[in-house]
Amino acid sequence: MQIKLLSMFLLALVPFVFNGSYNLIIDILNYLITAIGPAATRVVGLFPANPCGSLIASCSDAVVSIGTPDATFLSHALNAIAWLLPMSYLANLVGCAMLTIMIYFTMAPLARWFKLLS
Repeated sequence: MQIKLLSMFLLALVPFVFNGSYNLIIDILNYLITAIGPAATRVVGLFPANPCGSLIASCSDAVVSIGTPDATFLSHALNAIAWLLPMSYLANLVGCAMLTIMIYFTMAPLARWFKLLS
């Protein structure tokens, strides 16, 4: 009889524990947002709106007006560039540029979201 009463008490207590833990998690998240919000807003203010938008638009307009290059001219141009600069350096340079663009476009939405929270 006592075990049955104890088990009924514990089963009735389970919803209160879940509700209390849910409220505790929400309170912790609210505290973190209010604590980190002002700092995140200042970080977001450092980002420009979209630095690559006008560059991409101007490149796509220019590509339409330029015809298809000759294959021999392209080969000679790439040989001249390879003679002046090592290809491993160019590959690293392009990789770093692409990495910074990827980091920007990954961080910018998160930073704007933090800006909206405050």
